[in-house]
Amino acid sequence: MDQILNDGDAVVVVGAMHFPGPSGLISLLRQKGYRVTPVDFPAASAGGPE
Repeated sequence: MDQILNDGDAVVVVGAMHFPGPSGLISLLRQKGYRVTPVDFPAASAGGPE
């Protein structure tokens, strides 16, 4: 994943169970110096019902 992120403008999709915990994706990325922030958006903007 480092290579993909270093190339720029990347979207990485993983299952939710890979995120939490000390060995989860969020912690591992932060340890490598990446800034990880949540993004909120309403369901309607994602093409869902209004």
